[in-house]
Amino acid sequence: QSAFVENDFPADNFFFEDIRVVPRESSLELSLEKMRNLMIEENSFAAGIFIGGMEGIELEYEMFRKFHPNALLLPIASTGAGAKIIYDAMVTNNDPKLDQRLLTDYAYKALFRDLLGDLIKPFDFNELNDTNDGNENIRDL
Repeated sequence: QSAFVENDFPADNFFFEDIRVVPRESSLELSLEKMRNLMIEENSFAAGIFIGGMEGIELEYEMFRKFHPNALLLPIASTGAGAKIIYDAMVTNNDPKLDQRLLTDYAYKALFRDLLGDLIKPFDFNELNDTNDGNENIRDL
């Protein structure tokens, strides 16, 4: 997340194990650029999952493809918006790895388990502590 929009962080943030806050730049655009660079370029990924999306998801997809050319790309088209646009572009380009379930399957847990296979470890939702407000999971970069 960018510190530029820190006052608008969604409540869902507190359910993530690891949230990183990128320092605020002089403008929203520069702040988002820095966040995307840190998020995409400076990490190693085996897969990229693109869900829904507002402004920027297509840019993030292109950056991800550039820096992680061997990674599995999963635009979850059933969530619409930018993910559907990415999916349609992959269809147009006859991407052989594209799975039609990304467009039609709404059982996301099973879909991710099937498509990601050994790339993910099972998550035990019982480990979540209902009394935890999640603040200890947010770190400044």
